[in-house]
Amino acid sequence: METTDNQSGVNGKRLFYGSCFAIITTAFSFSIRAGILPQLGDEFGLTAHQLGFINQMWFLGFPISMVIGGLI
Repeated sequence: METTDNQSGVNGKRLFYGSCFAIITTAFSFSIRAGILPQLGDEFGLTAHQLGFINQMWFLGFPISMVIGGLI
């Protein structure tokens, strides 16, 4: 006998909306970081290479969390 969303207690719409809001929040955080990157370079005297490394570390966390969260 197959279980439906109602029988298993999972609310599919709430789960979908929650994941959409999580993706929107991630997009906003990426855009804010990209906007402040030149100010960080000026304030701390960072080179373009160092700024690229900083930006890479921020972007690396998202795919890692997606893989680990997807497995869970």
